[in-house]
Amino acid sequence: MSKIVDILAKGSGLPGAGNVKPNKMGVKRFPFIFLIDVSGSTGLPPDPDIDHINQAMATLLDMLKKPTPSSELAQHVDQIDVTILAYSDNVTQYLDWSTVENLPASIPPMQPLNGTATGKALEAALEKVAERLRYYRDPSRKIPFGMPHILHLTDGAMNDTKPGEPRWNEIKDRLTQIDGRANPEKKYATLLNFISPKGLIADWVEIEGQKMSGKELLQQLSGEKSVYEMGSEIHTFQELVKLITVVITKITKNLSAKQALDQARTETGTDKRTKVKIGEAAARA
Repeated sequence: MSKIVDILAKGSGLPGAGNVKPNKMGVKRFPFIFLIDVSGSTGLPPDPDIDHINQAMATLLDMLKKPTPSSELAQHVDQIDVTILAYSDNVTQYLDWSTVENLPASIPPMQPLNGTATGKALEAALEKVAERLRYYRDPSRKIPFGMPHILHLTDGAMNDTKPGEPRWNEIKDRLTQIDGRANPEKKYATLLNFISPKGLIADWVEIEGQKMSGKELLQQLSGEKSVYEMGSEIHTFQELVKLITVVITKITKNLSAKQALDQARTETGTDKRTKVKIGEAAARA
């Protein structure tokens, strides 16, 4: 797996952060990054997305820390590692890598800021994945691990890079090498982008005379089948958290992201109760 660490990391030699107990180092770990857009548009009325985002993250932490004792999640929760990054013009780490048993009771509420530096955020997320893999692979640990997953929630179009620019091409190349698009037999990580309704508006940004939405830009950067549309119901974020929690559980049982999403939709009834459009889920995930 040394090649994947090289692809993910852009020269960073920092040691991986982590706190897996010695008696659990033989248990397979599953790292999840939550990458949250807190650009200014998340605070726009009516019904600002940021309020739902903060409630959703609080719910997620609570569900991970206090799973129903008889649930599948409770059986696998000690295998899960989590980190939370939020971004606007810059990237802020709200939670460093942590096992679920050591998750804090809460994290500071996120606030809407300014721009949407999605390129910088994806670079930071890839660095965090590489950091965790270095930790697992350290000769003093040799911790087995499953595929890393980046769960990205955004509501707008990126404004720090655009198609054709060197930075765009570099990020796209790194993503293509790890997500199976370059070679389906060599998939090392999964990026899932969840787009709120504001990110579906077609006039968020203009590139060479063409209006492009956040959804369209992410489809170009990370592949059409990595992008999921959220509906506009007030409880959509909560439904999404329930879906993601089940997805995490299924992944710890060594299901692919696509298999996990399919089963999660069935178990939560998300496809029936909301307009979250998962029907075009990642065939390669």
